[in-house]
Amino acid sequence: MNLDIAWLIPVFPLAAFVLIVFFLNRNKRLSGYVAIGAMLISLALSIGVLSTLLVSRPDPENPFVHSVWNWIPTGDSWLSFGILVDPLTAVMLIVVTLVGTCIFIYAQGYMSDDPRYSRFFAFMSLFGMAMLTLVLANNLVLLYIGWELVGLCSYLLIG
Repeated sequence: MNLDIAWLIPVFPLAAFVLIVFFLNRNKRLSGYVAIGAMLISLALSIGVLSTLLVSRPDPENPFVHSVWNWIPTGDSWLSFGILVDPLTAVMLIVVTLVGTCIFIYAQGYMSDDPRYSRFFAFMSLFGMAMLTLVLANNLVLLYIGWELVGLCSYLLIG
């Protein structure tokens, strides 16, 4: 697997959030399946990232950094939003996606009679995206954005 596609890992839970909010909010069962499927795809990509790092054995001093979007010029460089993949990041991706997938599967049965079932899975998908963004962040600004989104989703899930 090429590490250039590691930025897709948080995209699938974000896509699940958008799908559930705009198209599937009336279909309870399908919204749960979409959320679980998105986390399973992210888990598969995370396993691919870890296996790529285990096979290639990169230099720990030079992690893989991929810029997705350049924002503010700062002298000779840019403040860029992107991902940073090193061995710790790869392990944390596995932890977040595996635990998230287990929570989603458990919650599908636990929340089955709740009237806000679709809303729950929408916010859980957004929470998963925020946590994966926090793990993959290549700078403090993106890490802070991920952290704040995790806090917002926690508030929305509790309320």
